[in-house]
Amino acid sequence: MFENFVLERQLYTWTKDPASDNNKEISIENGNVQQLGLRLRLEGFNKGNVEPFDIRKDLLFKLEHNHYTVGPNNDTHWLEKDYLQRWTTSEYEIVAGNWSDELVDEITDKLKG
Repeated sequence: MFENFVLERQLYTWTKDPASDNNKEISIENGNVQQLGLRLRLEGFNKGNVEPFDIRKDLLFKLEHNHYTVGPNNDTHWLEKDYLQRWTTSEYEIVAGNWSDELVDEITDKLKG
């Protein structure tokens, strides 16, 4: 249905410490990676009587001091985990299901015009 799709890895880097060294290697261990994630881009829907459109959907892992959160943006969290906690099968399903549901809802809204 779309002419092109892209799945990109996202890495958001900045430091919370204003006194940090600019030459410090960017890494989770050094504390200068605050978010990472995936971005799905569906480009070029151009079918039927619908106005052409593109869709972009993010899945963000926001890294905190003792835990991380997973969700579509900074304000919505579907899952919160301590760093050493393993994911359960149901947690994978919840995150994948929520991300898919949001994608389908957005496509449906665009198709309705």
